[in-house]
Amino acid sequence: MTKKNLVAETVRAPKEQRREDLRVGMAEATQVLDGALKSDVMLLTGLTAEEIDAVGGIDE
Repeated sequence: MTKKNLVAETVRAPKEQRREDLRVGMAEATQVLDGALKSDVMLLTGLTAEEIDAVGGIDE
């Protein structure tokens, strides 16, 4: 293995992991977002729909 190949392999693995992490995050966000304000608040705050309702809910 050449030095060039070693460096290329060392850089490739973390890059692929980051790409997979982004893909998973986007898939999770897509499942949550449905165009409703409550969905936006849930994604941004990390609160569940029940927790939002418990503190007064959201008028949409």
